[in-house]
Parts: sequence; C-alpha cells; structure tokens
Amino acid sequence: YTRISKLFKGIQSSGNLIVQSKEGEVHATAPAGSHALGINSTRTFTEFYNLSQDSSFKRTSGGKQIVEVSGNASTSGVTQSYSYFLAADGSLFSTGFNANGELNDSTLTTTRLLKQVNNFGTIRGETVIEVNTTPQNAYFVTCSNKMAVAGDNTNGQQGTCNTNTSNNAV
Repeated sequence: YTRISKLFKGIQSSGNLIVQSKEGEVHATAPAGSHALGINSTRTFTEFYNLSQDSSFKRTSGGKQIVEVSGNASTSGVTQSYSYFLAADGSLFSTGFNANGELNDSTLTTTRLLKQVNNFGTIRGETVIEVNTTPQNAYFVTCSNKMAVAGDNTNGQQGTCNTNTSNNAV
C-alpha cells in the first residue's frame, strides 16, 4: 500500500503509472516492455515499485528529489515509451524510446537508464521548470522563460518555421 500525494501527468498513456508518495518517493507500475522507468529493466510491475530506492535509478539521478514526471508513447505502445524526470534543483533526466530524438540527448538511441539532458541544445545550462510530452516530442520551459522542443518535426509541429527533426532542444 502506497499513500499517494501526486499523480504525474502523461504517463498513463504508455501503460505506466508513476506517482509520488506522501514521503516524496517516486513509485511506478508498468507492463512488460516499458523502457520509460530509468531502471535498466523492462519487466512487469503489477504493484507499485519504488523507483527512488532502485540502485540504477539512484545512481543515474544522483539521488536527487524528483518533483515532476512527464512521458508518453507512440501509437505502437509501451515498447516505444519514454519519460522525463525533473528534479527539485532543475536537473532534467530522460529515458526510453528515442527514434525521433525526443530524449534530447543528441542521439537517436533508446536507453533504459536515466540520462541528464539539461546540457543539450537551447536548454544547455538552463534550469528547466516544466516539461510536457507528446508521442514524438518533448517540450521544455526554463526559469528564464525560454521554451524549447526536441523530437519529430516532419509536419512542422515544433513551430520552428521548418520541418527539420531535432534530437537536441531547439
């Protein structure tokens, strides 16, 4: 039994459910095949699993307090899911499916471990205060009121006056 204080946005669409406990820890359930938890595993979690206490999650997040999570999945489902984890100090971590560069890490490589991504693209060195995701894009707002986006831009959906897809925030 986990006492919940916050239900994180967007994750439910990928089959994952990520919540914050009253104690401030991050817990998740997930179907098999999910890449979006940052724990180097794709196993099934039918009961809440404490991500905050997972050794891979703790190591790659530096043990930082996670205050917001946003994630999504393509229409292909959970095997193409990804997530962002925002820490209290503004550090931003991503994990999961990355075919369109939606992880903002200068690659198109899928990963099952958290990777800090504040140091790429136009959000380099910025403190991110909000992140939102769609099936193929991630959007960021920084404390200096900059907005950036990473991911698919085939139809110009990034609002950058072109159709160039970016694996770095633009």
